[in-house]
Amino acid sequence: MKKSGGLEKASVHWHAVVDENKHRADGHVKPILPEPGVFCFVGKIGAGTITIHDRKRQRYRCTRCQQTFSARRGTMFEGLRTSTELVVIVVTLLAFGCPVQAIVQAYGLDERTVASWRDRAGSQCQRVHQAIVEQGQLDLIHVQADEIRVKARSIVAWMGLAMMVSTRLWLGGVVSGTRDTSLADRLLQQVRACSQAACSRLFCTDGWAAYPNSIRRAIRSKVKRTAGCGRAALQVWSGLHIGTVIKQTVNKRLTEVVRQMSHGSLAQAMHLLRRGAGWASAQHVLHRTVEWNGERTAGDVNAQVPPCCSAAPGS
Repeated sequence: MKKSGGLEKASVHWHAVVDENKHRADGHVKPILPEPGVFCFVGKIGAGTITIHDRKRQRYRCTRCQQTFSARRGTMFEGLRTSTELVVIVVTLLAFGCPVQAIVQAYGLDERTVASWRDRAGSQCQRVHQAIVEQGQLDLIHVQADEIRVKARSIVAWMGLAMMVSTRLWLGGVVSGTRDTSLADRLLQQVRACSQAACSRLFCTDGWAAYPNSIRRAIRSKVKRTAGCGRAALQVWSGLHIGTVIKQTVNKRLTEVVRQMSHGSLAQAMHLLRRGAGWASAQHVLHRTVEWNGERTAGDVNAQVPPCCSAAPGS
């Protein structure tokens, strides 16, 4: 697979993530790139199937498939002859916004080499995110989504981001040349891949009209309502709640902030805010929303919502 700045290997050995998966209780190793026919699926931690092939070159051998692999296999350093310390320093500087030209001048590197390392780091981060975060194991409770307008030389791009409020964990990010429905759909699909199924959760967004429908399309499951043949219906989770904050401006000056519930119940949204540790920052928002929507006050709704359950949507 040819990439800019060099040749990137598409296949990654199964044993490359042995050290990163020692926390798994069952002892089985999960590949970062689950491509059938690429990995040796007989590898198991503690089974004694991995031996040292060349200590000087840091190469290992699988006694089952008889293949050798490097200690760098499955990482962004695979195939690089540069020292790991220099690559880490360059990638760290790039992550903190250091210009490529400054790195080239400081370390005597080629600009294409720096760009190649940047692409390698990005691809590796994406694989790690998919292998660890996007596994449907997170009880998100409270999610905030927003988009940023990024202006570069001769181009303007939009970057959509979503964050789990309680842990400040970034759930996903997508980039698009236009601020359209496709951007919101791709972002919310990443959030859906991280979330447990059929649990109550609150999404807080700005006034972009694409968000509510994109959230409903992502946070739904197939439900068979009738017996026999027929297509299952796609039903939105009963525990879904969407809060929207709309800022109104006149001559680029903020004049009014409108807060409303685009989906679900305000009472349950307030409960989820307290569970997701977002109560302190949003308490004044909710109290004003209570007045505007004519709902009951905050003191009456704290014990209204049952805990998250694993029942099927619509049950």
